[in-house]
Amino acid sequence: MKKISLQNFIIVFFAFHFLLVGAFVSVLVFQIKSRNEVKNFEYYFNEAFLSWNRATYSQHNFFMEYKDDLVFYQTEQSKYLKRSSILISEAQNVLDSLIGVPYSFNYKMDDKLQLYNDNLVKIEDIFEEIAHLLFIRGSNKTGIIGNCASLYELSLNSVTDKNLKNPFSFSMIINYSF
Repeated sequence: MKKISLQNFIIVFFAFHFLLVGAFVSVLVFQIKSRNEVKNFEYYFNEAFLSWNRATYSQHNFFMEYKDDLVFYQTEQSKYLKRSSILISEAQNVLDSLIGVPYSFNYKMDDKLQLYNDNLVKIEDIFEEIAHLLFIRGSNKTGIIGNCASLYELSLNSVTDKNLKNPFSFSMIINYSF
């Protein structure tokens, strides 16, 4: 058996350790990169969730305050409708950017993200439809309710019989006919 010189042994020893450290560093770099992908994915997903949460809060505020909002009944515009629409579109943009990234693709999350995005679209469409129906329904002076109220006032003024001028009895007749 041939003896290895001390110089060759040191070269082989350091070369082996250099390769071992290189492999360890590359695994460590890969893990750090994977962790950063997860953190970025989590950050952007949380941003989408927060945008959706703020949009839901705007929708809630709309439902709480639409009755007193005369601008809404005249223009079908509300700051809450606009804010909700902007926030939902922000959430959709973030989700669109997350679909197809390596992390979501590797863990088969693309379908779930697309379903979440589609549900946001449906929620926004339903909310806009409800707001439109509330606009058509109107308030005491506008829309269907306003027209009914003005017809009711007109009918009260046109009735000559004093007994039917009592609003309570006339409203009972109108409500019964519906």
